Amino acid sequence: MPSVALPAWLWRDPRPLYASSRYKTADPESPVRFVQVFQSLPWLGPFYMEWEKNFDVSSSFQVIRDNQALPIVATILYLSFLIEGKKYVERRRREGKGPINLGLFPAFWNAFLAAFSVLGATRVVPHFLFLFTHKDFKTTVCEAPDKAGYGDGAAGLWVMLFTVSKLFELVDTVILVLKGKDPMFLHWYHHVTVLLYTWFSYSARNPGIYFVAMNYSVHALMYSYYFLMELRLWPKWFSPMWITMAQILQMLVGVGITVSAFVFSRDPSCALVRGLIPWCAAMYATYLYFFVLFFLERFFPAFNPAAPGAARGLSGGKAGRTGGGVRRRRGGESVPAAGGGGRRQRPASRKAE
Repeated sequence: MPSVALPAWLWRDPRPLYASSRYKTADPESPVRFVQVFQSLPWLGPFYMEWEKNFDVSSSFQVIRDNQALPIVATILYLSFLIEGKKYVERRRREGKGPINLGLFPAFWNAFLAAFSVLGATRVVPHFLFLFTHKDFKTTVCEAPDKAGYGDGAAGLWVMLFTVSKLFELVDTVILVLKGKDPMFLHWYHHVTVLLYTWFSYSARNPGIYFVAMNYSVHALMYSYYFLMELRLWPKWFSPMWITMAQILQMLVGVGITVSAFVFSRDPSCALVRGLIPWCAAMYATYLYFFVLFFLERFFPAFNPAAPGAARGLSGGKAGRTGGGVRRRRGGESVPAAGGGGRRQRPASRKAE
């Protein structure tokens, strides 16, 4: 898209800035000059903190790159808790104690993740759109983060935090299990694969602003929904189907970008790490399949190849019967079916990547 697509009073052509920008990476041997969105859109400048603008990611990047065993250990502990935590809650039930009452913590947790996602989106999405206004599609997919301006600076800070956030988002599952819910396959499969892929992709300096921008945007909506649902404040007129559709759209775009990345990676000038592309393709393809399957079974109960009219969970079996009443899996947990005196509908998954 040419720069003249935006009015002159709003937009400063960024291309000349690449030779004169005061922002450089901290590499002492070959520093890379980069441009940030507020340099081209000066009216955005006051909305950025100075420490954001001058953020040097080198020390944080070093910690992430030097601790590649951390996500593996976290995954092992996470899956172990998923198994043992459910057994613990079951023992409490047998003792007549029931699930653990977490009070308002789930609401506060979702509020925190909603605010975090909104802030991340306000930093990464504008930078992504900024790149898209003056660079061709191939460049936006292939260009190294340092040169593209989301390795350091404000966007770089929030891309780094995005990587780290995949660790603390595992708390989502802890909450569900302690509340006595049974997380569906899509829930924990997503957590594990996103954590591992994101950590190793970031460590390899693999370009990926499309994925970060999409994820922050969908999570901003999704966690806001979960927060308001915890407080019973979500407007009844807004169907969770729209959140699920946004998740599916994210996966469709992810598959498309991954296919494009595979084609572009044949060019030696492309900074994409070819070894990561098959893993990314497998991840997004399976997400797309499971989200579409969930969408059809969740919002169109008649769709069920195995048993027409029944709503199956993605864990491989039918939604279980609890207390004599049929319960459908929703939002990564089992809640009473509509009309059974339970909560309003939840979207496809506690996560959407």
